Amino acid sequence: MKINAKKIIAAFAIIVGVSATAVTAHASEKVADTVSVTDISTKNDKVKTVSYQFDASDSFSDNDTAKSGMIIPIKIKSSGYAVFSVKELSIQKDIEVAVFNDQKCTSPLSGVSFDSLTTDMVGDTVWEGFFAKAGTYYIKLASNNTYTDETLDEFTNKFTISFKEYTADTRTVKSGNVYQIYNQNAKTVWFKYVAKKNGSLTISNLDKADYKVTLTNKKKKSLTSTVKVSSSQKYKTAFCVEKGNTYYLKVTNIKPKSGKIISDYKFSITEIKDKSGKKKKKAVVVKVGKYATGMMASGDKDDWYKVKIPKRQKGKLDFTFSGQGKVKITVYAPMGDKIGTCENTGKKASYKITYDRGFNNNSGKVMNGIYYIKVTKGTKTTNGVYKLRWAK
Repeated sequence: MKINAKKIIAAFAIIVGVSATAVTAHASEKVADTVSVTDISTKNDKVKTVSYQFDASDSFSDNDTAKSGMIIPIKIKSSGYAVFSVKELSIQKDIEVAVFNDQKCTSPLSGVSFDSLTTDMVGDTVWEGFFAKAGTYYIKLASNNTYTDETLDEFTNKFTISFKEYTADTRTVKSGNVYQIYNQNAKTVWFKYVAKKNGSLTISNLDKADYKVTLTNKKKKSLTSTVKVSSSQKYKTAFCVEKGNTYYLKVTNIKPKSGKIISDYKFSITEIKDKSGKKKKKAVVVKVGKYATGMMASGDKDDWYKVKIPKRQKGKLDFTFSGQGKVKITVYAPMGDKIGTCENTGKKASYKITYDRGFNNNSGKVMNGIYYIKVTKGTKTTNGVYKLRWAK
């Protein structure tokens, strides 16, 4: 169907008492409401989807009256990678698409180019691009609107757009969730975790890409050394955290997966019931043959245990440590003598004990009585979980 555009304008001019020329000169473009682009944190985040349409009557201003369309302002929260999914409901005229820095659409956004929407396109369209800084930008959608014999072709274009963005902003994480971040070119990102219980916090890179990570306190001061994580650790590592404390994990992709723009990290917490005594006089009893589990976190100093040996027998202490740094184990005889001290750097080990010969793996026995075991950090940045038992 064709509409006589000039006659419509003239009729409108007579009704309102202005000239047809004046009406044409002051045509204004269709501008949609501003959309705040969703910053995607997890895969479960809801994405904002908006319906749009324009027709032949939605002409642009003076310098672009040969086209009809609309302008969609979008608000970008921070620097990141935007992904806009377009579903074509009814495209009757091809649509040219461009992104601008200003509402008048005179300053194109450098480095961002969106595909046109066409009448013969099959399936949905995805617009992608990097926005270097926060701000409001403008997507201009325009269809040719040529006049023939003073007539205007009639058409209507309908579509929806889902707006989302991936940034490197700090994520506050919870156990069990997968977090998505824009993390190209070894850019550093931060994850915040508030510990609601004592435990071991595991971080995993689901893309199976190498990375490095450091545990810090709430002021972002390092509590551990930097850990390089790769295939040998199955792309995951863990840190001990204490209830009530706020932590940050500083993560850098050393080797982002080829072609990957978005990195996926999963976090999980395993509760640890550390029942060790913090002083010798408060040492916790460990039965012979039973394991005790403890952890070395940022606030830990010494963990104390005691074992009652009913009769003279061979002595052997089994010890396993998993984490960063090293721990020291010291055993004291019933009379208070220090039998010996050893260090463990993350390996499962068994230490033979004699009353007076220390950890020398020599045969021998220990006398009956109560023995004290002290576990302490071997380095300031030691962090991890250990298990120990006095073997039968």
